[in-house]
Amino acid sequence: MVVRNFATGVIRHPLSRIAARTRVGLGVEAAAVTTLVVLAVFTRLPRLLAIPAFTDEMEEVALGLAILRDGARPLTNVDPYIGPLWNYVLAAALWLCGPSMLIPRALVLGAGVLTVGLTYLVGRTLYGRRVGLLGATLLGASAAHTAVNSHVAWSNCLTPLFTTAGLWVLARAFRDDRPRLLLLTGLLFGLAFHTHPTALPVLIGAALATVVHRRAWLAGRWPYLAVLAAVVTNANLIVYNLLTGGRTFSYAREIQDAYVRESGQSAGYFERLGDLLFGLARGLAGILVQRPSPADYLSEPLLWIAGVLTLLGLVVSLRQRSWLPSLVVAATVLLLPLVNPKYDPILNSRYLAPILPLCLLWAALGLESLAGFHELRWSSAVARSRWAVRVVGVGGAVVATLLATLLAVGSLRELNRYYTDVRENARTGERIVEVVRAARVLGPAAQPVVLDLRLDKRALGPGAGILLRVLRTTLQLEGIETQELWLGEQRPSEVRPGQLVVLGSRSKPQFTQQAVNGLGLRAPDGGAARTHSQASLYGLYRFGTAPTPQAAGPRISDEVRKKAPRQSPDRNR
Repeated sequence: MVVRNFATGVIRHPLSRIAARTRVGLGVEAAAVTTLVVLAVFTRLPRLLAIPAFTDEMEEVALGLAILRDGARPLTNVDPYIGPLWNYVLAAALWLCGPSMLIPRALVLGAGVLTVGLTYLVGRTLYGRRVGLLGATLLGASAAHTAVNSHVAWSNCLTPLFTTAGLWVLARAFRDDRPRLLLLTGLLFGLAFHTHPTALPVLIGAALATVVHRRAWLAGRWPYLAVLAAVVTNANLIVYNLLTGGRTFSYAREIQDAYVRESGQSAGYFERLGDLLFGLARGLAGILVQRPSPADYLSEPLLWIAGVLTLLGLVVSLRQRSWLPSLVVAATVLLLPLVNPKYDPILNSRYLAPILPLCLLWAALGLESLAGFHELRWSSAVARSRWAVRVVGVGGAVVATLLATLLAVGSLRELNRYYTDVRENARTGERIVEVVRAARVLGPAAQPVVLDLRLDKRALGPGAGILLRVLRTTLQLEGIETQELWLGEQRPSEVRPGQLVVLGSRSKPQFTQQAVNGLGLRAPDGGAARTHSQASLYGLYRFGTAPTPQAAGPRISDEVRKKAPRQSPDRNR
């Protein structure tokens, strides 16, 4: 008995120590990941509503509002090649939390932060904890992922969340030899395609990796059930195309032709491929602000650091025979240029966002390989010198730490540079927020807010949404009614003193001044109106008392009146 108790104690003691160390390790790991997620949140919170300026994302938000308020039940998103999942998620969030212009972009911010956490899980499964933590850190600090995929309320900005989750589950299936996980993988990849069809190359690369890693699985049922799950998640798109004669495909062709006309010089496949690789390099380095010439990019240290580390990590990954990330990135790089010519990091970087976590994990793997440089095989003379190996090891760790810091801090610096550039060029959404804030402060007496129909042809800048639609939706999100009128120089009978009005600029400053005088507009605080500039595109005013013909100011000249349509003397201004 004594011997048995002694033996049991000897065995249990080291096992208990191992279990304790495991619990401590998991606690440290959880704390590190939590810290990364919190830092990612604080990186993405600044300028959430202001930068980028509201885009046509507001049309997708408006469809979500229609689901909530009007009982709409769409089979697709605004663009018929995208599923309506995002619109229904928006409707549910607005129903739970109440109307707020903050909700759409807050949801996207949450998706971006979750992608950071999932990147850690992918890296941990493929390459180990250190690479997972480094890769998640780099994505958390990524300027491109922060400014676009974590700020703009597009369905497409959810795509990396689902692709990264699918890649993690698939990597675990390969590692643990669990083909059952393919069913969940198919569901997640199906949702990724549902949010935007540019996820398709990721699905193709993942399928190829399955054939390479686990060819024997093809004899079972799980790969085919995974395909079925992906199809079922997109059943609404199938039904829609059956009802409309394939409208998804004809519309996608129209959009593709429009992109080709916009890009012009990048019509050929290899030119598009070059643009994709250059856009990916800029996204990895976080360089968002346009440089005067291509040569200026070559002098950017961040571009070289990110590119070299990513290539080094790719080489190490291939030597480890980790085919999943390599095949997914290769499929995306080779297939996307066939359908899409636009890869500029501002807004269009979303097309490359599904492979951004994998490429940053390669950069992290490159950093780890530098830090472990002393573990490589050396000549016998060097290997016998412990001092030399130690120096090499410390040197590699210092270099890796320095490069990782430069890459993360440099990306944050570029993000701040982009924010400054946008503010200086007045291309933010802050003025939209000011309109909403003024309507909320002034209350029912200033409502419904009158929107000039001229705003239906104006946008704050490249990639920004149509002003009329943006203002309409943001005001509706705050529960503020709007009234859309064509505002000339004669005051409409439908308006009353005290109502807020957003007036679009005319073709010349004097015409804008005449409209302000003729409509009897005042400043929002009730004081004398200060006419907005042409560059500002629109101004915020309140209707004062109806002006007399003498107070309305000089009328437009007969020559100008003859050029204008009879029913609206100033429609073309």
